[in-house]
Amino acid sequence: MSSTIIHSCNGLLLCNVTPTPQPDSTTLDLRVGFHFRIYSPAISNDHCVYLDYPVGDVDSPYDDDFYIFDPLDLKAYLVFEPLKQPLSYKVILFGEMEAPFGHYYSRLNQLKPRIGIRLYSSETSCWSSVVCNLPNDLRVPEGVYCNGAVHWFRLDDDNSVYFDVNRLCFDKLPAVPACVDSNSELLGVKYLGECKGRMHLILSDSLEFDIWELEEDYSSWVARYRVNLNRMHDGENRPCAGIFQVIHFVC
Repeated sequence: MSSTIIHSCNGLLLCNVTPTPQPDSTTLDLRVGFHFRIYSPAISNDHCVYLDYPVGDVDSPYDDDFYIFDPLDLKAYLVFEPLKQPLSYKVILFGEMEAPFGHYYSRLNQLKPRIGIRLYSSETSCWSSVVCNLPNDLRVPEGVYCNGAVHWFRLDDDNSVYFDVNRLCFDKLPAVPACVDSNSELLGVKYLGECKGRMHLILSDSLEFDIWELEEDYSSWVARYRVNLNRMHDGENRPCAGIFQVIHFVC
């Protein structure tokens, strides 16, 4: 078996433990063999928690029973807020729900993949389904966790949302003035991340850009910093605006 860190939150690590494939292993065998491991690097590895993947042990949030939750294509977030709830944690999964292979409707391509949500709570020690209205075109891997919510930002305001882990529902993020004011087709999301408990966003279509911070009450984005990369290059070696990439932001 191999173990990979897939998320961390306030000192706890969430690892994905993958079974070693055997020559005669089936996809179902792999699904059953996957599990999560939660532990703190400051404590011995003997004090860790193992969680089985939620395969077939929770109800479908849809009216039909054609869909199954596929743990092989998911994004997992660990929720641990020691200042609020020091003795409990949650794991939330966003994954595809697909028609079982070989199913009549699957063969006819009449069932499109849907996003399923699963929530594990240490207080109940079990997985549960989350039933809510899902945004259109939600890109699951791009979510960022911060302060009890998972955030997704798109230049299309309708798909800029966050999922509140406590209320178990989606809500819209406020629009960014830069998106409203800019007519540039080159404007793109260079960075979306968390620092010191606040969400930060970088949008740019040039080598000069603002770093936006989301207000604590989610009322608006505020420009906190201004960056000018033009000063790093002379006129002859000035790079194109679209080729730079923001790896991380620390404030």
